[in-house]
Amino acid sequence: MASRSPSPARFARYDDGVLVYAGIDEAGYGPMLGPLCVGCCVFAVESWHEGESAPDLWQLLGSHVARRRKGAGTRIPVADSKKLKLPNTSKAKHPLTYLERGVFCFLPEAPADDVALFEQVGANLTGPAWYGGAHVSLPVGNDPAMLRISINQIHQAMKHAGLSVRSYTCQTLDARRFNEHLARTGSKAATSFGLFTRAIEGIWRHFPDEHPRIVVDRQGGRIQYAGSLARAFPSAAIATEFETPELSRYHLEREGSRITITFATASEDRHMPVALASMLAKYVRELAMARFNRYFQAMMPDLKPTAGYVQDARRWLRDASAVVRDLDRSQLVRRR
Repeated sequence: MASRSPSPARFARYDDGVLVYAGIDEAGYGPMLGPLCVGCCVFAVESWHEGESAPDLWQLLGSHVARRRKGAGTRIPVADSKKLKLPNTSKAKHPLTYLERGVFCFLPEAPADDVALFEQVGANLTGPAWYGGAHVSLPVGNDPAMLRISINQIHQAMKHAGLSVRSYTCQTLDARRFNEHLARTGSKAATSFGLFTRAIEGIWRHFPDEHPRIVVDRQGGRIQYAGSLARAFPSAAIATEFETPELSRYHLEREGSRITITFATASEDRHMPVALASMLAKYVRELAMARFNRYFQAMMPDLKPTAGYVQDARRWLRDASAVVRDLDRSQLVRRR
């Protein structure tokens, strides 16, 4: 399964007064099973001028979106995916209800099934057999008619606010490619960072004259990124604006083209593009894990499904030993 940058067809170029405002986040950094997913959401914000602070997109969309699930009512919650994904044991609602609703409202078009979604967002899950099988109709956790109403409301609200989503994409690494990247980079952090910089390169390449502002959710306690950015973008001049425990910001320039990258803690709570990136990455991973579990349960119906996180993954590997013992573990299990 190859990861890939956002398609050029998803991008456009803009006149002065339009902000290109992007967010990048991941899902599946810690698990032993299933893909690592990195989401990227790019907005164009009209009537914005150089020097102004990043706009609050929650505020611009007014009564149509909410910063949190609790108390959202009929509004669409847009937040850190961990706060929107319900437990798999949830009875009142499907575990993906809130994630799915938010993702669908910001996609260019509603996909009919999971494969159509993967294709639309660039999530390449065509490698291992356990990500194959029959297409699954979408949505899985929402009433289609009600979801169409929400989608129309959000699209109208964005039009009124001078907002548009110019790209909504997700890169994926299955276990085999994750392990290959890990062998080359020497660390999980470097492997994940490589996907982040791939997304950044895609934005920069397709908005060369618009000075994109890109916010990346910070991983762990790392503060300094200039060296890693220099290795990822060797032809760029890099200036560090500041590096603090909360924010690290860098200006990159090459051939007269500029971008600004901010690494921020809790960025899903402060930047809606990052929250939406987090939501898409999590939604894609959950649909991928549903395929994973269906594949192996077809061979062992009593096998309890797994979300792929370390402790439960070890339980699952023990339980599934009869059907996985002849598989190449490097294609199934991610190295730690």
